[in-house]
Amino acid sequence: TFTVGENLGVLTDAVYYLYAENGKQLLSAQHSFANPIVESSGRIFLIYDQGGNRLFVRARDKILFEKEFEYKIISADLSEEGTLSVVTSAKRYASQLHVFDSDYEEEIFTWSASDEYIVSASADEKTKTVAAAALSANEAGEMVTTVHIFTTEAAVELAKKEFRGASVLSLEYDADGDVKLICDTVAATISKDGTVLGS
Repeated sequence: TFTVGENLGVLTDAVYYLYAENGKQLLSAQHSFANPIVESSGRIFLIYDQGGNRLFVRARDKILFEKEFEYKIISADLSEEGTLSVVTSAKRYASQLHVFDSDYEEEIFTWSASDEYIVSASADEKTKTVAAAALSANEAGEMVTTVHIFTTEAAVELAKKEFRGASVLSLEYDADGDVKLICDTVAATISKDGTVLGS
C-alpha cells in the first residue's frame, strides 16, 4: 500500500489501484511488471520493474513519464519535489545513476562508478544535490559502503563518506536536506559536506 495525496494506493503483482478516503475506487490499471516496486511523493507515484527495464511516473489522472532503459533497473526513487533517480546496470560499469528533473524532459545527471556497485540513490531539490550509496570491497575483503554526494547543477562531487564493514540497505533525504543511510550494521545521518551528524 502507498498514499497519493489523501488517497490510498494498492499495488499487486498485476494491477495498481487508487481509492478515495470514502473507499470509492478512483483508478485501476494493469502494469505487467514481473517485480513491481512503488514509491510515492505527494500527488504522484512511481512504479518500476526491479530487475526489469521499465518504469512510469503518474498522477491520478495521467501518466507523466515512462521510460524503458537499455539495462536492468536496480533501484529507483522519487523525491519530495518529483525528481526521479534511477540506478541501472551498465555495459562498461557495474552500475549507473540517472537523474531526471521533475518535468521529466531531460536527464540532468549521470554518474558511473568503475570500481563500485551503486545500490541506491536519491535527489534533493532544496540543496540541489543527489546522493548515491555504492558497495565495494577493500584490500582486506571487508565490505564498504560509500555515500557520494554530488551537486546536480555542475555534476561535481561535493563529498563522500565511507562506512567499513557495512552493506547499504537504503538511502534517502530528510526534510532538512541531510542524507539518511541505513546499512545492515549502522544507520547514519550525513550532511551534504559529508559530515556524520549522528549514527
